[in-house]
Formats: sequence, structure tokens, C-alpha cells
Amino acid sequence: MSEQRRNQRDKTEANQLDVDELKDFTNFQISDDDELKSIQILNDDCLEIIFRALPLVDLYRVQRVCKRWRSVSMSICPRITKLYMSRSFWGVSTRFNIHIDLSVLDKVLCICGRNLQYIGLSNDEDRYPQRKRRIHVESDKKVWILIHNRCPGITSIDFGQSRSTVALKFVSNHFKNLTYFKMHKFTLPGKTPPIHEIHISQLFANNVNLQRVELFDARITTECLMTLNSTNIQELTLQDCMINNNEHLIQALKELTRLKCLTVSRCICLQDNWINAVLEAITFMSDRLIYLDFFLYNPAYEIIDTIYLRKLKKLEYLSIAGDTVIDDDALTNIGECCINLKKLHIYKTESITAMGFEKLTELKELESLVLTELAILRNDVLRSMINLVNLEVHRCPYFENQGFMDLVRNSQNIRTLKIFNCKMVRECQLIEEVKWCSKDNIELIIDSSEVRDYYLKCIYKLIKSNGKVTKIVKKLCYDCFIRKNEENIDCKLCCDIFE
Repeated sequence: MSEQRRNQRDKTEANQLDVDELKDFTNFQISDDDELKSIQILNDDCLEIIFRALPLVDLYRVQRVCKRWRSVSMSICPRITKLYMSRSFWGVSTRFNIHIDLSVLDKVLCICGRNLQYIGLSNDEDRYPQRKRRIHVESDKKVWILIHNRCPGITSIDFGQSRSTVALKFVSNHFKNLTYFKMHKFTLPGKTPPIHEIHISQLFANNVNLQRVELFDARITTECLMTLNSTNIQELTLQDCMINNNEHLIQALKELTRLKCLTVSRCICLQDNWINAVLEAITFMSDRLIYLDFFLYNPAYEIIDTIYLRKLKKLEYLSIAGDTVIDDDALTNIGECCINLKKLHIYKTESITAMGFEKLTELKELESLVLTELAILRNDVLRSMINLVNLEVHRCPYFENQGFMDLVRNSQNIRTLKIFNCKMVRECQLIEEVKWCSKDNIELIIDSSEVRDYYLKCIYKLIKSNGKVTKIVKKLCYDCFIRKNEENIDCKLCCDIFE
């Protein structure tokens, strides 16, 4: 009992001391220099800088705080010229699907609609259905009527994926000042392609100032492309499309004499030898074309006729991938004729040897090179490419450490080296060799997750900048992945190191 009374007395004395200290603190006089400050002392310019970094939802909320905040935030609204369907733009959580209804969209467009120039209703769900969490606005007629009434200055539209032709018909008839148009999936179940292409053709005909057109995941006859204004169109993208009639595409490309960028990616055409017909068509614009991206899916391999590559002398970017055959003759023609080429991507071929690859050393302007699935080529040929700035290699089985080190030592301009799943590369050894070499300002990334059987993740990263070296290693073995929700057991194979 005595001990309990003694403990109680000690606690009472301690509390009394705290109360006395609190009284002394409350009697302390705060000087003018130490006066507590709030956000209200900031001027309007400072508030505007803060509000400018806020997402759209928070910008709408600050308008309801006070009149001054509303005035400042309203001055930011004229600077919002683009509206996206992204979570970072709207400032919403990534935990749930978000559907923006017509009333919410109306409130947003009342704030910034008069100054909008671009509106995009596409989201990742349109192209990647496996991603479940998304932010979405239904691309129907009511939405586009609202956009038409609230946004008189729209010049760029990402139409998204619509479930009816009524909305597409409304857009084609009422938006006539477009310079950019993008759309996903305008072939719907139970509908034939010409029904949709009629509205697309009408839209192209009404917008004579169109400069960029992108069509994704569409089954088309390409007849709609013939209504494009050939004097203004500069960029054309066809991705994941099923082309039923190659003749319309060829005829349209021959008329687009001002086209600068052409992308035909993951498209399927059942007509034989259609890629060479496309290459022949774009030779009519060879004096202007600077960007060419081919990624083709076809039942049989397409052999590219090298005579057409010789005529593309103005190219600065070239990517040839998919079910195509690139051989040494093609590389020879590229090296001799495409003298302005700055970036080159070669994908999945077994016909390239060191003799043909050496012709690329004649490209003095070549800065970026991407090599993917080259079955027989070794990286000894890289040592002579001294002008390279960026090199990216994917799944090349015979690329070794020595070839990469020769490139690092010989090239004065190399800044980025990315190696993905090359089974002959020894990660730790290459990291140490680059770390201790005299080369500075270089970034090395090695991802061997696919070729190391025991690892689900095996990534090395080294950054050398101004004498400072940063090394990051991330590994995750299969056993630790299986028992990740169980007890935390240290594993000698797994690590997450930052040095």
C-alpha cells in the first residue's frame, strides 16, 4: 500500500510541474516578428502558383472557400486548354472506377469550357481491357452536345470508344474546325464497317484543316481516308486495324503529298505483298516523310523490297517490326541513303549478319538504336558505332558483356544503355566494369527477369553523373513471392539495395 501511495504522489507532483510549465508558456508574450502566419498572408500571385499545381477537382473545391480564392482560381481557368480522362488530371483516387456523369462534366465545362482546345474521352480501358480501375466518361450524343455548347474553341478531339453511331454522326456534322482527331473501335457488334465509315468520311470532309488523324482498333476499308484534305494532313496513324481493302489505302497515301509522319502498327491485311505497295505509295512523298513506323501482323512473312527504302532519304525515324523480313541488303540501303536518320528500331529478324550491320556505321546522325530479338547477331559490331547516344537491346541471345564495354569505351556520346533479357549478359560483372571505367554521365539498366529462372524480378540500375555513382538492385525470387503474406523470412537471393 505504501508503494502505491508513493507512486501516486510522484505522479501528482509530475502533473503539477507540467501545469506550472504550461502557465509559464501561456504567459509568454509573442513578439511581432514571431507572429503566427497563415496562407492568407500570401498575395494573389503566390496563391495562383499554388493553385496552378492542383488537379481539376481540387481547383473546383478551392473556389468554394472564399471570394478571394474563387477570384484567384478563376484566373487560372483560362489557362486550362486540355481536358483528359486521367486520374492525375482530375485528382481522384486509384482505388475505384470513377464514372463522370453529365452533371459533373457540365460543372467542369462551365469553369474552363470556353478556353478548351483539346478534349479526350479515351482511357486505358479502350486499349487495355485488363486494367479494371479507370476514370470514364461515356462518349454518347448527350456528352458531345454539352461539349459543343460549352466549348466553342475545340480544335482537337479524342473521341474515345463509342457504343453508338449517333454520337459519331453528331460530331461529324457539328465540329468543323478540327486539326486533330483520334478514335478507338468504330466497328460495333451487328454493324457493318461502311455505316461508321460514312460518318468518318463526313467528318474528314467537313474539317479541311485536319493535320493529325489516329485510328485505333478499327475494321475499315480505308475508303474514308480518301476524303482527307491532301494539302494539310501531316500525320496519319493506323494501329491494331483490320484493313479490308488495300487499294483505297494506296490511293489515299499517293494523294497525301504533305504527309510527314506515317504509322502502320499491328495492322492486318489479307492481300498479298501489301507492304511493298504501301512503300511504293509513300515514295511519292519521299521528299517530306521524316517518320515511318511499320509493325505488321500477317499470316506469312513480308519481304521488304529494298528499292523503296533507297528513296526515303529524308527519314529521321524508322521502325520496322512484326512479321517482316529485314536482311543485309535492306541495312545497306538504309546506311547509304537515309543519311539523316536519327533513330532506328529493328525487330525480330534472322537475316541480319555483321556484314550488313556494319553499314549502319555510315549513319553519322544516328543517335538512338533499338534492337529486338536479333537471333544470330553478336554485339561485336557495336564497337564502331561511336556516335550513339542511346542503345536499347531486347532479347538478343548472343549479346555479351565485352561488346557493350567496347561501345562504352569507344563512344564519346553514349548516355543511356538499356539491356533487357539477354541471357549471355552477366549483370554484376557489367555493372562493376561500367562503374569503374573512366566514362562519366552514363545510365545503365539491366533487366534479366525473364532469363533468370528463379527470379520474378531481377533489375540492376547504375547512374554515373558528375563523379557520383548511384547503384540500385532489385531482386525478388519465386519463393518469397509465394510467401509474401506470411512471416517475413530473410532470403539470401532477394534484395532491394540502394547505394
